Amino acid sequence: MNHLASERSLYLLQHAQNPVDWYPWGQEALNKANAENKLLIISIGYAACHWCHVMEHECFEDQDVAQVMNDRFVCIKIDREERPDLDQIYMNALQLMKGQGGWPLNIIALPNQKPIYGGTYFKKTDWIAVLTNIADYYIQKPAETIEYADKLTSGIQQMDQLILTENKQTFEISALKNAIDKILPYSDFTYGGHQGAPKFPMPTYYSFLLKYAHITNDERVGAFVQLTLNQMANGGIYDHLQGGFCRYAVDEKWKVPHFEKMLYDNAQLISLYVAAFLKFNNPLYQSVAKQTIDFSMTEFYQAGQGFQSALDADSEGVEGKYYCFSKQEIISVLKVDAALFCEYYEITDDANWEEDRNILHRIKPEDTIAAEFGLTPTALKIKIQENQKTLLNHRNHRIKPALDDKQLTSWNALMIKALADAYLAFDEIKYFETAISVGNFLADKLFDQEVLFRTYKNNEAKIPGFLDDYALTIDAFIALYEITFDEKWLNIANQLVSICKSKFQDENTGMFYYTAITDTPLIARQFELVDNVIPSSNAILAHALLKLGHLLDHEDYMLMAEKNLNTMLHKTCNNVSSYSNWASLMLNYITNTTTFVVTGVDAAKLRNEMAKKYHPNLIYAGAEKNSNLAIFSNRFKAEQSWIYICKSKNCLMPVQTVAEAVGLI
Repeated sequence: MNHLASERSLYLLQHAQNPVDWYPWGQEALNKANAENKLLIISIGYAACHWCHVMEHECFEDQDVAQVMNDRFVCIKIDREERPDLDQIYMNALQLMKGQGGWPLNIIALPNQKPIYGGTYFKKTDWIAVLTNIADYYIQKPAETIEYADKLTSGIQQMDQLILTENKQTFEISALKNAIDKILPYSDFTYGGHQGAPKFPMPTYYSFLLKYAHITNDERVGAFVQLTLNQMANGGIYDHLQGGFCRYAVDEKWKVPHFEKMLYDNAQLISLYVAAFLKFNNPLYQSVAKQTIDFSMTEFYQAGQGFQSALDADSEGVEGKYYCFSKQEIISVLKVDAALFCEYYEITDDANWEEDRNILHRIKPEDTIAAEFGLTPTALKIKIQENQKTLLNHRNHRIKPALDDKQLTSWNALMIKALADAYLAFDEIKYFETAISVGNFLADKLFDQEVLFRTYKNNEAKIPGFLDDYALTIDAFIALYEITFDEKWLNIANQLVSICKSKFQDENTGMFYYTAITDTPLIARQFELVDNVIPSSNAILAHALLKLGHLLDHEDYMLMAEKNLNTMLHKTCNNVSSYSNWASLMLNYITNTTTFVVTGVDAAKLRNEMAKKYHPNLIYAGAEKNSNLAIFSNRFKAEQSWIYICKSKNCLMPVQTVAEAVGLI
């Protein structure tokens, strides 16, 4: 066993028995590198990563490779999901060196942590050659190596530099229209998503496009969002038996997934499909959202705690083995129904993927298949649902992919938001109860009133949180207030904002660093501004500040959000898909955010009725009895329930029905 044996991360424990003398990130490894003047190998990945497993098997389990690594380097393994701050820095380094990135992320650095070389997956012979050449070069030309490392580190430090925009700019819908017009030519109007492969679900981007289409009545954008959501839901990236989305598709048709399932993807996609259902009333979107919640509850949820992180891409050492079927296997399980099922999911004799494996995916319209088999559309749906259950029961007897059981604060916050959105749309009480339970778990187990921690495992919270943990938790607690009208969630959210201001905020720009001032310094302290697989923490925090500003009557919060959006306006309008949460915030200012203030005994009932339609800019505030919040001042009437539609601190005359309220909006 190497130095990873006492770690908690599944990814690190997967490498604990490698012959490579791995260390976790920390002072012990860094001190050893300095004392022995050895280069660092910094290898970053995550437990569900297929190519991480491949490189481990080909390189890190090999004695010859291990000897080179151990003799000439100090080797550090990092779980990117535990330490996204380190992953961000060294991924930026790789982007500067090679223009692209990915995982496993393998960086060679000086003992002072400054990078000199990087790559992703390496075969054994290539990896040994790289290590030998770089170690020799460092010995022969130390000055040149140090000079290069200094220049590269300087580039990393400058990547997120911001210039405060002092002049207040006007947020205009025409700027967003121009930004969308620039990017739509690169969109795939046949299969949805961006042109080409691979294809990633981009829930923040499609959520913005949905909101934009709704506000502007832009039918072309609305149609593109629907095309993309339909293709993803019908493709192999979606698990048609149990629900839940895989991380991405390797082809342009969404057919062949990279099979790992991540909590963060599924949480955001639940919210997206709920919003799309409210907008378009397509039962497919409701089905996908509900089935994906059921999947997440079954596979990830720990009652009384939160949601675990991910399912591996591999089982029994083979990627996708758990999810795929031969046609003969389907025939043996479904018998007389096999022909219908195979037609429905494009199952072929010679397999629609590789070897004898078929990926379930849909191409033919249901009406066409129903007519071919002499069924009504309703009878077809019933028959397919029965077959799905039968095949799922069969699949459940297979060896499952490994579960990464760590619980991450930011990912759980995304799931709270998803459950809150789904509760308002569908009135499912289990969504309501689970959202509150997970919220209490974060508040009680991961927040000690001074620090919000990032990870929870073995009944212990560890690693002080990063900005995404704070921002997404603040946003989630606002969502919990909106579904419960329990003001404790606003109070905790407000506490967390105060911590963000004191520990993360840059006094020059007003923006927030990804790491706290109390964290151990790294070679760069960076902002997270771009939406990636996790939304931009600065953009999410700006959204939350705007909402809290309205709910708590904090003008300074609203001004802070506006100031930061003002700084980000140029970047947003030049690359709207990468800055889509900023663009969404821009829409809030353009249309003037609306607060739905409801008082009286029917407050929750009226809110739930209002929430059955798509209102993307609406904040819900309610109280069944008197409240000390300024937003409810003089708005209670004995024995009656009233709705106030408020914008910019001005409220229209109260009404008593949702229909009247919608008319006012």
